[in-house]
Parts: sequence; structure tokens; C-alpha cells
Amino acid sequence: MSSTLENAPLVELIAELRWDSQAALRAPVAGGAGHAFMANSAGALDGFFMRFGGAVSILGYSESERLVPVQFPTFAHQPIYRFKQKGDGETRSLYQVGGGIFSANAVPPYRSWSTFEPVVRKGVDALLKSRNDNEATSPFTAISLRYIDAFGPDLTGDRSVNEFFSQVLGVSIGVPEALAQHLRTEASITPVLQLQIPMKDSMVMSVSLGEGVANGKKAIMMDTSVATTLAVPADIDEVVNVFNIAHEAIARSFLQLTRPIAHLMSSTDNGAT
Repeated sequence: MSSTLENAPLVELIAELRWDSQAALRAPVAGGAGHAFMANSAGALDGFFMRFGGAVSILGYSESERLVPVQFPTFAHQPIYRFKQKGDGETRSLYQVGGGIFSANAVPPYRSWSTFEPVVRKGVDALLKSRNDNEATSPFTAISLRYIDAFGPDLTGDRSVNEFFSQVLGVSIGVPEALAQHLRTEASITPVLQLQIPMKDSMVMSVSLGEGVANGKKAIMMDTSVATTLAVPADIDEVVNVFNIAHEAIARSFLQLTRPIAHLMSSTDNGAT
């Protein structure tokens, strides 16, 4: 399923892979309360980062940024480097890597999954060719695709959060009298909703809805992700297939949920969910 939304509410799209990295084994840090987790082998990680950076620079991701200062503790599954692709002075997409983690991130203006899927595929290919020898074939313990959407006033109109939930998304939340009795006159309850939906193929959809802030403005936020619960082989076609399944589920749900405001998002037939 592919549809263009010229006024899409997308804030960010994140395609993420995680695996058990031998170079980022978890270990307690002496002298601290509880446990912090540091890289087990900085040299091995640095080699991985250099190889990955070289591979993606060929793809146009030539601007790199280290997210964690050198000599600072690093966590397992914490992004350490970011590689950006720019066009006309703006970031079009980026990759992030760390010990046991990779992500491909799309930022506005986002066109469509059909244009972003090749970005994901090329990034996964670069990752598989760059991982350290001792984990080159390690399966991915988690694969997730996450959409963060922000519905601003242009899409919500003068609806309250509760009205947007019920009138647009079709979500009705009943409040028992034990709680409603405390509501002051002429005020309305502001709902926050979190759902976990077990899917076939051992995947889980998670949906969070509530009021928030995007780009400094109040908005109604929708955070939707589909993630695996079983390990996936380190094979580019299998990985991309999982992302495609996740996208199909999210896109279909989004278009059905937001049908009452489809005309405000200017939906046409080939491009942006």
C-alpha cells in the first residue's frame, strides 16, 4: 500500500535493527549506583564505525557526527555515530549506528515508503558488509519500524483531544463515575492511550496516542511501531521483507484511522505512508 500525503503529519520514520554485539557486552561500571553498560571493546567498535562510514559515504552520507564524546561511557544499543545525506542544504535521511544497533531515519519532507525503502535496503547492506567478523552472521534480535506523527491545528481544527480521538480516529474512552465526579464543570478529560496488538508472524504493533509538542507547537501525537519478537537471520532480503510487512500494517491502519481528515492531508495514489 502506497499513498501520497502532501500534508502528511509525519515527524520521523525510524527503521531499526538490534543484535547482540560482542563488542558491546554489558558490564557493570565500578563506583556507580546500580549498573551502567559500557562498550567491551572500543577498538572493535571503532573498526566497525570506520567500515560503515566508508560504505555509506559512497551512498552520499558523507557528513558524520559522533553522538557520544570519545572516552565517554557507551551503552549497548546506544547510537554513537550519525551519518547524514543532504540535498539543497537540508538533511534528507540519515543512518545511525552503535554497538548492536542500526537505524535508517527519514525526516520531513518525506515522500513515500517506495522512495525510502531503497534507503533502508542500502543501509542494511552496508551494515551487513561492515559488521565485525565474529558477529557478521549474528541474527537480528529485534527489528522495528516506527512512525511518529503530529496532528497540528491544520488537521485537528477546533477539536479537543477527546473530540479528535472520537470523531476522527474512532476511539471512544469511557470514564467511570468514580473518576468523572472529580471533573470540574465545562472541562473535558484529556485522554492518553497505549495499545499493544499481537500480530501474526510473531510481530507486535504498539500504538500511543496523546497530546504533545512537535516543532514547538501543541499537537496530537500518534506513535506507531511494529516490531518482531523472534530473531531474524542476517539476510538483507529477510530483513527488508520484515520492514515491508511492518509498513503495510502501519500504513493500512493509519489510512483507515484518519479517513475523516484524508481531504486535509491531500491524499493521492502513489507515494507517502
